[in-house]
Amino acid sequence: MEMDENKKEIELSPEETNKKKIKNLIALSILLGGLFAGSLFVDVVQLVRGNGFSQRMLDKADVFNSNGKTWVAFEDPIVKVQILTDDTCESCKPDEAILGLRREVPTMLTEKVDINSEQGKEMQKNLGIKAIPAFVFSKDIEATTLFEQAQSVFDKKNDSYVLNSAAVGLPVGKYTQAPTISESDAIIGSKDVKVKIVEFSDFQC
Repeated sequence: MEMDENKKEIELSPEETNKKKIKNLIALSILLGGLFAGSLFVDVVQLVRGNGFSQRMLDKADVFNSNGKTWVAFEDPIVKVQILTDDTCESCKPDEAILGLRREVPTMLTEKVDINSEQGKEMQKNLGIKAIPAFVFSKDIEATTLFEQAQSVFDKKNDSYVLNSAAVGLPVGKYTQAPTISESDAIIGSKDVKVKIVEFSDFQC
């Protein structure tokens, strides 16, 4: 009986119950309003400072415009591409090739590496690169649409993929080493001459 009496003592009247509900609703509204205002404030600050958009804004839009540029969302991952080239070789410049490749892999992030640098020499040795410019793609290329459609133009080397430039019609700027001539190759003239010309051809064509 005492417990029932205590319960009756702490029970609120209908009017007090309604007041409590109203207070809870007001508190919830203030909390939600604060969260929204805070998120909006972050978006505005990022835009003013030039730091880009918040994740909330990016999740909502696949295409948007900012500062005169159009930004498009892609499902493909960022693909890092190291381009082995020679800064002293005019015909080795990969700029036009990069433009063409970027149409197929718009998410590629490029880095030029001079073959005369320590990093370049190590890349040439480890990957067996015989001609430049050479395009070395990170393993992320496996998750792209291009790789699904044209996997055969990529040669897997360690954890990277080297683009077969000849297969996609990219011109060679410079050979890094002379091709070897074996006994089975067709040879015209003396083997001991100072100048040798190597022709890559199909004799049945």
